[in-house]
Amino acid sequence: MRKVFTLILIVSLGALTLTGCSGNDDTKQVKQTDHSTAPKDNSSTQSTKGEDSSTKENSGSTQDDSKATVSNDTSNQTEDTDSHSPKDVMKAAMGQLDTTVPKMGPAKFPLDADMYLTANTGSDTNSYELVLLEMSKPVPVNTAKGYDPDKVIGKVSGKEYKSSDEANKALNPKPKVTQGNLDLGHGIKARTGGAAGHVYTAWNEGRWMIEIDSPTDPSYRDNNYPENKELAKKIVDYLETHMLPAPHEYGEIDVSTWKDHPGTTIKWQEQRNVYRIHSKRDVIAALEMATSIKPYS
Repeated sequence: MRKVFTLILIVSLGALTLTGCSGNDDTKQVKQTDHSTAPKDNSSTQSTKGEDSSTKENSGSTQDDSKATVSNDTSNQTEDTDSHSPKDVMKAAMGQLDTTVPKMGPAKFPLDADMYLTANTGSDTNSYELVLLEMSKPVPVNTAKGYDPDKVIGKVSGKEYKSSDEANKALNPKPKVTQGNLDLGHGIKARTGGAAGHVYTAWNEGRWMIEIDSPTDPSYRDNNYPENKELAKKIVDYLETHMLPAPHEYGEIDVSTWKDHPGTTIKWQEQRNVYRIHSKRDVIAALEMATSIKPYS
């Protein structure tokens, strides 16, 4: 009986020992499972960091795009500023003309300091006209209304005729000066004489004929103009360094120094077309525009 009890006790202890060992193995398996899960978590974390890095790169790209936009805005602002230049005003004005006449206009203008050029335009199939104005601030082409006449720096026009003969008749050139009695320098002599209260001084330069009409009584002369001889020499000196357009066939400059209708008209023939520039400012202002004349598209 004692042997049986001892055997039962040994068997029971063996069973307990096996159970304990089995528990330890399960614990080891759990720990191994935990270790195998940890790398997966780290991998997920690394992926998130990669996305963050990508986000930062995209953010950097966005900043670059923002800089490009600012650069474009600055470029536009510069273009807007440049659009007020005389060159761009003339381009805009000529673009408003609907005519078959070849477009001619000045490139230089007698603008006062800190003043802006603008223009009002008119045209039809066979003619066009630009009224050139100076303003204290930028004014778009064809929007100047109720302006002071003193703001007009000049008028430029072109007209097409059916033939060059008709164009010549419209120009109505004065006779060429063949004999001169007044030395203007640079090898040029003018004819001067008076009639009915007028003093005329006229001379030729190439195909151009130039004439000054002044009152014999100085009290009727515009104060902005000197007497004939001085004014004639001033014109000759200017044209020594500035070239008028070559007319085909004739060109004429008429200067009036009368107080009630002062001004300079410059007109010339170009085949079937006649072009004119008129300015009530001093004669050099008109010559500045005429000697800078150029074709426009």
